[in-house]
Amino acid sequence: MIFPDDLRAYSGQVVVDALTAPDAAFSERLAAAHRTAVEQTGARPALAWFTAIPAALGFLRIGDLYIPFALCAITTILLIWLLGNKWFDAITAFFSALWFATSAASVGYSRSALPVGPATALMVLGLFVLTNSAGEKRNPWRIVATGGCFAVAFAFHPAYLAYLSVPVFLLFMPHLKTLAPRHESSPVAQRSFLRLFFECFCLVLPTILIVILYDAPQVLTNGVHGRFAIADMSYVSGLRTLFDSPTIYSGVHEGVLFWPEYLKSAEGTLGFVVILIAIVSFAKFSRSAASVVLAAWMLLPWMAFALWPNLNSYGRLYAPVLPAVALMVGRGVSCSLMRLPVRVRTALLPLFSVLIIGTGLAATTPFLRTEGKEPSLGRYMDANKFQSIIGFVRTDVRSLKGTRVVSVFTPD
Repeated sequence: MIFPDDLRAYSGQVVVDALTAPDAAFSERLAAAHRTAVEQTGARPALAWFTAIPAALGFLRIGDLYIPFALCAITTILLIWLLGNKWFDAITAFFSALWFATSAASVGYSRSALPVGPATALMVLGLFVLTNSAGEKRNPWRIVATGGCFAVAFAFHPAYLAYLSVPVFLLFMPHLKTLAPRHESSPVAQRSFLRLFFECFCLVLPTILIVILYDAPQVLTNGVHGRFAIADMSYVSGLRTLFDSPTIYSGVHEGVLFWPEYLKSAEGTLGFVVILIAIVSFAKFSRSAASVVLAAWMLLPWMAFALWPNLNSYGRLYAPVLPAVALMVGRGVSCSLMRLPVRVRTALLPLFSVLIIGTGLAATTPFLRTEGKEPSLGRYMDANKFQSIIGFVRTDVRSLKGTRVVSVFTPD
């Protein structure tokens, strides 16, 4: 028996099987695929649909299903570079992307089928879409598009709803002065409040719609045939069941120290010291509005998870904070370098680059040399002439009452 959560990657093949089932109408196959995507992943349906793409293309070898997750991590590096350029400057963008590309935590998640990779890429993309140049009014369609990115990230993991607080904070920033207590009764403040309310509604609407409409195929199909049951609302039921899952709530509150301790464990002592020094420089010298948003990106989800009663702390919950850490590191390095003479700055650029790459490689190399669970399992199966194997995965699947799901897979 094996217990890696990465086995959820095989849920994509189950979705493909449901969509291609013989002797069934298309509406019935679609309804079955929607239900299966929820049941196989524990109310994380986007994960099943995402892994269904390589499965549908015939990529079924162990490890092939991880390729899209690695591509998402690569895309996130590019998006961090673009966001760093847009929010700060080229030096910040370069060092932010460099840190994320070599970070042991981000590299580790890029080699797994956990929802971190695609969800993080979607969040960074959403923030990039939402960010406007100075003085430009926010386009409602940009806000809806950002909301769509965060809604799909939520469909990858319900806990990622906490990250919606970051674009909400970003929307709130331009209204800060007009909504101050001394202006609260003025017409300008009232218009500002109404506009902020409308913007937040546009931002949250896609998440509401994805929850309501996801079950529509099976609800409508069974409703037309007079077979509707509450169980047809599998996504809503799955989300509700998460709050009762013993795999999520352990009764042990791990608190605010979990995230920094996790970073220290992943990046190593030297890498963690580099992060701390860069964040101190960021806090001391960076004074822009984007810096405030970046601090909110770091603190709001961290505090939400850390202070939620009895919540089990998993690195995957905090992982979408990694781009914020990367941007803080990049901005801290940039602020330090910009205070130096040009010649000194030019001489130190390669040194800082080597330092970030070196600390990243030092933390990353040991597990890059370690064979992953699935390739190792595949070779074991080949050597012992096993055609298939059953893996029991601890999960919070609704249909199995929060205990385990059975996945059957082959080494090829």
